[in-house]
Amino acid sequence: MMKNFKLRILTNDSNVFEGEVVKLFTEDSDGKFEILANHSSLITMIIPCKTRFQSENGEEKILFISKGILKIHNKEVEILCESSEFKEEIDKDRAKKAKERAEKRLTEKSEDIDIKRAKAALLRAEIRLSISE
Repeated sequence: MMKNFKLRILTNDSNVFEGEVVKLFTEDSDGKFEILANHSSLITMIIPCKTRFQSENGEEKILFISKGILKIHNKEVEILCESSEFKEEIDKDRAKKAKERAEKRLTEKSEDIDIKRAKAALLRAEIRLSISE
């Protein structure tokens, strides 16, 4: 039997998840990685990504996580992020519209367009859509 660890996922306005899990898969700027019980202490900046974890009863949960901070301390994992949505909470129509808006902004050659921000919005929309499929 695999050992568990405590996982907390928090945004500014909600406690998205708090419970015991056996493994967590997420991503930072260096790439995808897995966390198991007894992982060494770590602080890293996570990027917008698909994150998965397995609860102690074997159930797998999939969610979108925006950029944030992942901290491992005292065998507990905490993710502090701007936004987070479980697969079943993702509004597919809203994500499609956000993707279309971002693509439109990127094709316009206006000086008013913040390219970096539009690319980030496009990435978030694409990740949400890939999770909701």
